[in-house]
Amino acid sequence: VTASLGAYDWERNRPRTVQVSLTIDYDGTRAAETNALADAPDYAVLEQAVLRVAAARHYMLVESLVQAVG
Repeated sequence: VTASLGAYDWERNRPRTVQVSLTIDYDGTRAAETNALADAPDYAVLEQAVLRVAAARHYMLVESLVQAVG
């Protein structure tokens, strides 16, 4: 994920690439039983949401970005 991240002025004009790892609370039993995409989370939707949040504004701290994704 590319994000505007950092506390110093020079960091505001230098986007950074950060790795985002998500944990979702999800019971995958039905998806496993049916083997159907319709019963599984749409990971592309999750990915796009993270990308939108990261691009939305400048984050002074990594913790602020994490909270916004959260």
